[in-house]
Amino acid sequence: MLDRMNNIFYSVVGQHGKEDVKTILDRKQNEIAKAGYSLWAAKIDKKSIEQVWNLKPTDKVYVVCSIKPKAKDPGKGYDNNVAKYYQSPKGIFDIDDNVISTFSSKRKAYQAYYVNRYIMLPEEKEMNIGPYKTLLASGQVKTFKDRFKCTQFQNTYGKIDNSCNDEFYKKIGLVMELKYPFVVELKLDK
Repeated sequence: MLDRMNNIFYSVVGQHGKEDVKTILDRKQNEIAKAGYSLWAAKIDKKSIEQVWNLKPTDKVYVVCSIKPKAKDPGKGYDNNVAKYYQSPKGIFDIDDNVISTFSSKRKAYQAYYVNRYIMLPEEKEMNIGPYKTLLASGQVKTFKDRFKCTQFQNTYGKIDNSCNDEFYKKIGLVMELKYPFVVELKLDK
């Protein structure tokens, strides 16, 4: 599975609040069963959002995640807002009552992956994310390998480029299969 993905985001997941990754995934799977989708809040850069919003609804987009039980909790120390609406290229929509997506009160805007299903791998597997390229806001194109030299490389969209010979391996334990529009903006009000 990990070798057939044309469009990916890379992320790191860990404990959030008092929930470990397994507990969070159980809750998120339940959201999909009841509402047909789940939202996974993340700070996603605007250039990545632009790129996936320009993909076709039939394209496949995934979030490949390293699992770090001691990952920094992004909401720690802040009050959380519960998003009531999400915005996509098609407009602003109510979030189903069965879907809970929170984001830090420190930020006025936040994004979320629009998840179709979660795939927890039985054990972490190495994935070569070297041949993925990303378009930066400056218009410059970089490989994920180059982007990993940044201190905050996460939640960035990349498209596979088979002509790129870069190799860069990360252990992946969770895959999120997204559905169109792939990423949404979380909103408190319309």
